[in-house]
Amino acid sequence: MSVAWATSVAPDSKFKRMEELRDATFGVSRMMSGSHIMPQYGAKVHGWEADLISFKELGDINELVRGTKEGKVDAFMWERTTTKRYYDKGDLRMLGVVTPPWPAFSFVARQDVIEAKRSEFDDFFRCLNQVNEAFVDAAPEQRQRSINFIMNKFGYGQEDVEQWFAQVQYARDTRKVDLDLLERASSILRDVGAATVAKRGEEMSLSLL
Repeated sequence: MSVAWATSVAPDSKFKRMEELRDATFGVSRMMSGSHIMPQYGAKVHGWEADLISFKELGDINELVRGTKEGKVDAFMWERTTTKRYYDKGDLRMLGVVTPPWPAFSFVARQDVIEAKRSEFDDFFRCLNQVNEAFVDAAPEQRQRSINFIMNKFGYGQEDVEQWFAQVQYARDTRKVDLDLLERASSILRDVGAATVAKRGEEMSLSLL
């Protein structure tokens, strides 16, 4: 499942539509993080000129919220459910959502490591598949336990967690790799300057910068 990245601005911000952010300054947790890459992908989606947007490194989400409210930056992007509590308190206003065409998390290893540790990887992914099914796709009683776990661990309200569960999808077989999706994601990362991609036959090399 892809992460939905909410674009947040101060409550009294002059920006009313995503298209208006074409020359905005975005707060980021660190350079080359998701909060840095996603505005560059947003530029492709919304027709901004990537060279016109700028970035300021502020730190974690608390610093991003503070910096946006204080006018140090115009906006920032962060996972929508995580950010919702700040909308509910009136600290921020959501301008829009950008969803990239790649899953939220992936596992990466060198080919030589895969060959040397194949049995360990098989055991790991088999266990991971079972945990995914138990946590997300379980019977109603187990699902409520999963919801309670997230509520207690991260302090979210039940309605927000239930909405997250209604949207989230975990891979049925975590060992499978969608090569077409990998190529599309790699191409976008290359375009925004976050990675270099080199194809060799049927193999593809991805190096994050």
